Amino acid sequence: MPQNASHYPNALIILHWLTFILIVLSYASIEGREFFERGTDMRDNAKYIHFVVGLSILLTTFARIMFRLTSIVPGALSSGPQWVIKATKLGHSLIYLFLLVMPILGWLIISAEGKSVDIFGMTVPSLIAQDPELGKTLEEIHETIGKFGYALLGGHMLMALYHQYVLKQQLFNRMKITRR
Repeated sequence: MPQNASHYPNALIILHWLTFILIVLSYASIEGREFFERGTDMRDNAKYIHFVVGLSILLTTFARIMFRLTSIVPGALSSGPQWVIKATKLGHSLIYLFLLVMPILGWLIISAEGKSVDIFGMTVPSLIAQDPELGKTLEEIHETIGKFGYALLGGHMLMALYHQYVLKQQLFNRMKITRR
């Protein structure tokens, strides 16, 4: 992956913040479904939104990875305590893994439950054969990882603030959209 830029390309910055918005929508839709009774259209709509947003996160993550692999980006922050440098690398790896695994798990759940989902008039294909027991297991895993996601993403935000304000590494400048 090319490195040595002083800031991230605008496309990556936009994809980063789009991912943030999609994650907020994903959590809001799945947590918000609890306000509606089981079997109601409103609850089903919240789950539908959660699934569509999850697929959008998957597509956005693929785009981020492709841009990151083909763009000149800043190198890893190398100053500061060694634990911070290692935690930053581990954190970013876990976030990308989270952004890939969670939507795929959600898609597998829908497939295992034998449900079909239409998006813009197209039916999303099943990834696996119908298997309700597997669907329940996958849903438990998805929910557990989702709870871990709160800590992972919250930690990401806290570490960004730590880099910016405690270590004074001007991290936010690397994420500022620039005119070219």
